[in-house]
Amino acid sequence: MGERRFSTKNRFVSFLLAIAMVLTLLPIGAVQAKAEEAAVKLYFELPDGTTVTDWGVNVWTDAKVSNGDTEHAFRPSTWGTGEKYPTLLADETNKGWGYVVISGTIDGLQFVNKAGKPEYKCWNAQIANEGHEEAYFDPSVEKWYTSAEKTIEIKAAEIKNTFTLAGDSGLTGNSNWDAKDTRNVLLQDVSNKNKFSITFHNVAAGTYSYKILQDPENFSWDKPWGYGSGSGGNRSVTIEAPSDVTFTIDLTDTTDAKNVEVSQKKLKKLVVDNGNISKGKTKELKTSARYYDGTSADANDVNVSYRLKKEIAGVTLTDNRLSVAKDTSLTEVTVIVSCGDFEQEMSIPVVEKQYQVTINMYSQDLEMKPGVSDIYIFENGGSNNTTVTLNKTVEDTENNVTWVQGTVTVPYNSLGIIARDQAGSWDGGKDGDRLYTIDENTSEVTLWYVYGKTPVTEKPTITKEDPRYFYLEYENDTLTTTPEFYSWTTGFAAELKKFESAEAGKWKIKVPVKSSCTKVDFVVVLDPSGSDWIKDGGDHSIAFPQEQNVVCASMKKGEEPVLSAPYNKGYEVLPKENKIAFYYRDDNALIEDKLSDMNVSVDIDGKEYPMTYNAENKRFEYNYNELKSGRTLYRYKVGEEYILDKYNDKKEKKAGNDYSYIEYYKLNASIQAEVMNASFNYNENNVVKFTVDQDKTDTKKLEVASASIDVSSLGGSSALAIVPDLQAVTISATTDTTLGKKTLPIVVTDQYGNEYSTSVQVEVTARTRKNAKDFDWDESVIYFMVTDRFFDGNESNNTASGAKTYGKDNAGLYHGGDFAGITQKLDYLEDLGINTIWITPIVENIPGVTVTDTGKEDVPYNAAYHGYWASDFTKLNPTLGTEEEFQTLIDQAHSRGIRIMVDIVVNHAGYDTEFGNMIRSGDDVVSGSDQKDSLSNLPDFRTEDPAVSAQLVKWQTQWVKDFGIDYFRVDTVKHVENDTWTELKNALTETDPNFKMIGEYAGGGYASNGNTLGTGEMDSDLDFDFNDQAANFVKGNISSVENFLASRNSALNNTYMTGQFLGSHDEDGFKQKLLDGGMKEDAATAASMVAASLQITAKGQPVIYYGEEIGLTGLNNYPYQTNRYDFDWSMVNNDNKTYQHYKKMLSIRNAYTDVFARGDRKTIVASDEKGYDIVSRSYKGTKLYVGLNIKDVAQTVEIPVSENNGTVLKDLYSGKTYTVSNGKIKVIIPAATDGGTVVLKNNSSTNGGSTGGSSSSGSTTTETKPSEDTKKDATTTESVIPAEKLPEGTTATVTVTKDASGKVTAEAAVAATGKTGKTGVKATVNADVIQAVTEAAGTKDVTITQEVKKADGTTAYTLQVNAADVKAGAKLAVMKKDEKTGELVLVNQKAYKVAKDGSVSLTFKGEGTYVVKTQAEVKAQAKQIAKTVKPAKTTVNVATKKTTVFKWNKKLNMENVAKITYKSSKKSVVSVNKNGKITGKKKGTGKVTAEVTLKDGTKKTVRMKVKVK
Repeated sequence: MGERRFSTKNRFVSFLLAIAMVLTLLPIGAVQAKAEEAAVKLYFELPDGTTVTDWGVNVWTDAKVSNGDTEHAFRPSTWGTGEKYPTLLADETNKGWGYVVISGTIDGLQFVNKAGKPEYKCWNAQIANEGHEEAYFDPSVEKWYTSAEKTIEIKAAEIKNTFTLAGDSGLTGNSNWDAKDTRNVLLQDVSNKNKFSITFHNVAAGTYSYKILQDPENFSWDKPWGYGSGSGGNRSVTIEAPSDVTFTIDLTDTTDAKNVEVSQKKLKKLVVDNGNISKGKTKELKTSARYYDGTSADANDVNVSYRLKKEIAGVTLTDNRLSVAKDTSLTEVTVIVSCGDFEQEMSIPVVEKQYQVTINMYSQDLEMKPGVSDIYIFENGGSNNTTVTLNKTVEDTENNVTWVQGTVTVPYNSLGIIARDQAGSWDGGKDGDRLYTIDENTSEVTLWYVYGKTPVTEKPTITKEDPRYFYLEYENDTLTTTPEFYSWTTGFAAELKKFESAEAGKWKIKVPVKSSCTKVDFVVVLDPSGSDWIKDGGDHSIAFPQEQNVVCASMKKGEEPVLSAPYNKGYEVLPKENKIAFYYRDDNALIEDKLSDMNVSVDIDGKEYPMTYNAENKRFEYNYNELKSGRTLYRYKVGEEYILDKYNDKKEKKAGNDYSYIEYYKLNASIQAEVMNASFNYNENNVVKFTVDQDKTDTKKLEVASASIDVSSLGGSSALAIVPDLQAVTISATTDTTLGKKTLPIVVTDQYGNEYSTSVQVEVTARTRKNAKDFDWDESVIYFMVTDRFFDGNESNNTASGAKTYGKDNAGLYHGGDFAGITQKLDYLEDLGINTIWITPIVENIPGVTVTDTGKEDVPYNAAYHGYWASDFTKLNPTLGTEEEFQTLIDQAHSRGIRIMVDIVVNHAGYDTEFGNMIRSGDDVVSGSDQKDSLSNLPDFRTEDPAVSAQLVKWQTQWVKDFGIDYFRVDTVKHVENDTWTELKNALTETDPNFKMIGEYAGGGYASNGNTLGTGEMDSDLDFDFNDQAANFVKGNISSVENFLASRNSALNNTYMTGQFLGSHDEDGFKQKLLDGGMKEDAATAASMVAASLQITAKGQPVIYYGEEIGLTGLNNYPYQTNRYDFDWSMVNNDNKTYQHYKKMLSIRNAYTDVFARGDRKTIVASDEKGYDIVSRSYKGTKLYVGLNIKDVAQTVEIPVSENNGTVLKDLYSGKTYTVSNGKIKVIIPAATDGGTVVLKNNSSTNGGSTGGSSSSGSTTTETKPSEDTKKDATTTESVIPAEKLPEGTTATVTVTKDASGKVTAEAAVAATGKTGKTGVKATVNADVIQAVTEAAGTKDVTITQEVKKADGTTAYTLQVNAADVKAGAKLAVMKKDEKTGELVLVNQKAYKVAKDGSVSLTFKGEGTYVVKTQAEVKAQAKQIAKTVKPAKTTVNVATKKTTVFKWNKKLNMENVAKITYKSSKKSVVSVNKNGKITGKKKGTGKVTAEVTLKDGTKKTVRMKVKVK
C-alpha cells in the first residue's frame, strides 16, 4: 500500500469506505472543466517598436512554457513581487514575430509587457481542439491564425445561449454545484428572447453562493455570466425570509459585470424543526415556531397547533402529542401546522428509533466561531450519515474557553464522529474517527468533544497549550523565484506556502502544526507549475516530538534538512563531567525573534545564577558543576517572573516557593553482552543482546534510558540505538568490510545519566556462494505480483472465500490466481531474469465488503483478493491454495535459484474482525498520528503495547519457521512504532540470519525513510522517489535526475538499500501517467522502456510490477483498480518489443550484477536539450557505460572515455562494437522506440593502442565475437567519409552490419546545412553524398539519416531516405514520424522529383523526422491508413438532451487527417457539431455521417447509427 502526493493535491479518506487497498485516496470537490491537452508553438506579432524580450508569457493552471527565454524573464512592475515570466524567442523564419512553446493542460494564457499594460488574455481552446501544432496571434485585432500570412483564422467555438445556475444545494433544492444539472437550466422568456430566468421555490433564509454558466455542456466552467466577489468569482445572494427566488439575465447586458437580477417573493411560512419520530413512540411537537408573514424579513415567535392531514391507521395526534404505532410501515407522517388562519403542511420522517444528539466541540487549533467547522456523524456499522452544523457557542468560564455547539437527530445510536476543520469540506483537515454508543434507553444525549479525544457526557477540564510551529531556514543561491513549502503531516490542510526572503539566497518559513503532529514530512517546491512539481530532492522529514512546541531546522540546496537548534528541554545530567547543564528557551520569543533580548537566570537550591544566551543552540545555558546525590531544586527567573520547568513534572515546595527538582543517584551496576553468532558474513544479519547486573544493596532500581552499540567497524553507525525495553539489536556488515574480528563497544545510560560500558567481539568471514544461482540481498531483482491476478493454476479453489467473492468479469472480485499458478509460471519468471518473487499477503482474509460509494453500480462488492484485510494471521487464504501448494511453490522456486518474498501486514486487520483489546479505540486514537490513527477505519493494532507487538511478531515469525520463506515485504511501515520493527527484525534474524525485509515507508526514499534503514529495522525500503524521477527523466529533465541518482548511489549499500519501482498496485501505472499526460500509446511505450533501463541499471533493487514487462498499465481508480489487471499471457511473444527489452536489460543486469548493485555512478555526458544521458558504472576494475536516449530518433553521441585509443567497447544491448579514437568513441544510441539504450563494456583482451593519435583515413573497422545477448554472430564496420568526397560543410559516417546469415544492413548518418526561406528550410539530398556512402557501404541499399541544420547550427529537422530510391527522374513522396507514437503519418500530396544529377530537394517548416519514400510506397501506406478510418462503434445510444461524441477507431492516428466534416441525417432527432459532439434531440434513430479527408487527399465517408432514447 502507498501514499502519493502531487498528482492530486487535495484528498480525503472516507469514513467507512471499503477500499481495495488501505491507502487508496479519493478526491472530492467541485466539478472542474475538462481542460484541453496541448503542446503547441504560439507566435505573437510584435507591436511596432518592441522586441521579443519586451513580452512575457504567463500561462495558467497546469500548463507551462516548455520553450521560452528564461534568461530575460520578468514580472510586470505593477504586479508586485512574485513569479517571473519567460519572454518570447526570436524566429528567423518569421521576422516580426516572437514565439514560445506551451505544453500541458492549457486553461489560459496572456502576453504582457513590462509595465503590465497592455496585456492580452487570448487563449483559444480551438487551437488544441483542432490539433494545431502552431498558431499566430495578431494583437492589433486580437485574433489567432494558422500562419504568419494570417489568411486563415482559428475561430473560437460558437457559444450557445444556454445557461445553468450552479450553486449551494440549499438554494437549488437539488444538486450541489453541478454545472450540467438540467434541473437548473434558465428558461428563455417567450416575450423577450434576450431574457433567461429560473425560479427556485421555498428557499430558506440564508446566504448562498452560486454562479451562472453559459453553454456548460461545451465549456463547462469556462464561460461564467460575469464574476462575483466571492471565491473563484462566485456570486452570493442573501435570502432574508423564506421565498421563491428568481434569477434573471439579459443578453443585451454588454458590461463586464454581467448583471444578474435577483427577485425574492417572500412567502408566508412557519419555520419549526420537529425532527423525526420513532416507531412505537410519542413525540411532543414544538408548540412555538418562527412565523414569516410574507411581507417582511422579520419573523415573530408564535404558538402553533397541529392536526393530521388525514386519518392514518396507527397514528394519533392529540394536541401536540404525535404517536406512531410500533408495527407501522409508514416512512413519514404529514401534519397541518396552524397559526391563526394560516396553515401549512409539514412532513415528519418516521424511523425505527431516534436520538437527539447535542455536541459541544473544542479545539485549540481552530477558530471557535459558528460556521467555521462542523462534525460529520456516521452510523458505525451502517450506511447512514449526516452533518452537525456548529451554529452556536457555549462560553465556558471554568475552563476559560469557548465551545461550538450543534444539535442533530439521528435514527441510530452507534455513532461515528469526525470533526472537520472546514465546514462542509474534507480538504482542510480532520480528526480521527471517534466512536460513541448512546444508551438505547435514552433518547437525548449531550456530548463534550475535545478535538483528538473521545466525546464524553461530562464536561472535561481543558488544559490550554502553546501553539506549535515548524520553523525552516532554506538556503539556495540559484533561485530566481520564491520557493514554496508543502507538507501533508502538520494536521492542517496540505497546501503550498511561500517562503519569506531572509537575505540573498536565504529563505525562511514558519508553519503551524497541530498538537497531534509527531513529524513534519515536506517537500521544497522550486516550480509548482504542472502536475510534476520541480522539487529540491524528494520527500524530507523532521521529527516533531509531542512535547515540543517549536522545532527549528535548516536545509541547504541538494541536502537533507537538519535540526538548527536542539529540541527544547530544561536540563541534562552529565555525571562524567560532574555537572548539570541547565537550559531555557521561550518558544514564543524564539519565533518572534526576541529570545536573545531576554534576561534569564536559574535559581538552584535558592541561589541564582545568570544564564548565557547560546545563539547557535537558540537557548540560554548554565553549567552547574556541583552534581550531588539526592534532589537538586531549581526554577528559572525570566525578567522578574519565576517559571518552573515545563518539561519536568517533578515539583516540590521550598520556603513557600514552587520548584522543579532533579534526582540523581550513583548506582552500582554492570553490563554484560553477547552476540548470537560468533561469526557472520556481509549477506547475513546477527543479533547482539545485553543484560544488566545491579548490586542488591542499591535502593534505586536501574532503568535503562538509552543504549547504543558502535558498529562503525562493520560500515555502520558509531552509535546504533538499542531499544531499552528489548535490550537487543540486529547488526549487519557492508560488502567492503574487511574480514577478521571486530570489537563492538556498547554504552548503556540509566535514568540518572550514568553510563555503563561493555563490548562484544564478532568475526566477519568470507561469503561463500552455495551455487551459481546464489545471490546477495543487494543483487535481488524483485518481481511484484498481485497473486490473484497472475495465473489460475487450480480452479477448484476459486470460490473458497465464498461464491460471491469470485468473478473474473468484476474488477472487485477474486479472479483465480493462486500459488499453483505461480508455480506453473516459474519458468517464465526465470527466463525473464527474476530472482525474487514478491507475492501479496497469504493469510486468511475477510470475504470482502459492500461498495457504498463511487462505482457501486459496476462493482457492488469488493472481495479481499489483494490480501490486506486479514481475519486470521495463523491460516492461509484458502482461495490462494493449500499449505502443500504453498510449500511446493517455495521448493520449486528455490530449485531455480528464485527466492520468495511474502507481503505482511502488522499495522491493521480486516474490517469488522475481532481481535479484542489488541485493537486501538477511544483515546488510544490520536488524530493525524502516523502510528495511532486508523487508516480508512480499519481496525488498528495497538503496537505500542508490548503484549500486542509480541503476538504480532510471533504470528509472522511462525510462517518463516514453518515454510522457509526467504524475505518479507512489510506493509505500512510508517504507521507502526519503530520498536515493533526492531523486535520483528531481531526475531527473524534469530530464526534465519539470511532473512531480509523490504519496507513500504510510504513517500520515503534513500534520504527520508523514518529512520528505518541502517538502524536494525529494515534491510531495504521501497523507493517512492524513483518513479517521479524516472518520469522527469523521460520528459527531458535529465540533468536534475542524474544529480539525484548520483546522490542516491553514494548513500546506498547492501545494509542500507532501496528498491526502485515504476508502478505498483497502489499507484497509477507509469505508462498510464504518461498517457494521461498527453503522450500517445507508442510514445508512452517507448518512454517506459527507457525508464525501465534507468531502473534496471541504477543502484538498488529493481522492483518490476507484474505486466509492466509486457506493456500493461492501468489506473489506481477504486473500485475498478485497472492497475490490478489480469496478466495477459497472449502478449508474451517475440514480437513484443517491451518484453524483449526487459529480457535483454535484466540479462545484462544479472551478468554484471556486482557493478549495478555496488558500483559508483558518474555522469559522462547529459543533455536535456538533446535528450540523452551517458553515465559510467564502475566496480572493482569493471566499468560499464550506460547510454539512454529519450528521443524518437537514433542519436550519434561522441563520448569521452578513460580507455586507451584502439580499445574496443562492445554494446551489450545490440552487440555492436566501437573503437576508441582520440580518447572518445562515437556511439549510435537507438531511438526510444527501439529501446533507447546502449551498455558498453571493454571488449579488448588488453587496452592496446597508444594514448594519442588516430588512423589517417579517419575510419575504423571492428570485428565482433558472438553477442551474449543476441546469440548471433555479427560483424560491424564503421567508416567516416573523408571531407574531400562530400560537399562543403557536410559530414557522413557509414555503419555496415553483417549478421550470421550473411544479411547486410547499411546506415549512413549525414549532417548538412539547409537553406532557410519563407516557406521553411530547404534540404538537398546530394548526389555526391549518395555516391560516397554507397561506395563506402558496398551497396546501394543504404538508409541515409540526414540531419538538416539551420545557419546557426541548430537542427531544423531530420530526413530519412534509402539511397536506392533516389534515381534521376524518380518521383518521391514524404511521410513523417509522429513524435508521440513513432508511427509514419501522411504529410501532403506533393511529389518530389529527383533531378538529372541524382539530387533531390525538399522544403519543410516543422521540426521532426521526415521519411522520403517512393510514391508507390506512400500510396500503399495511405491505402492502409484509409482502412483505419472507421468509427469505434457503428451504433451508439444517447438520451434526449444528453450528448456523446463521434469516437474513432483507436488505430486511426489523427495526424493523418486534414479535415473531418460531420452531418446528421435527421437533425430533429440528433444533431452533431463540427467537432463531432452528438446531441440527442428527441426519441428516434438517425445517422451521423463523417467525411474524412486525409493529408494525401484521400477521402473516405463513414456512418454511425445513433439511437436516441
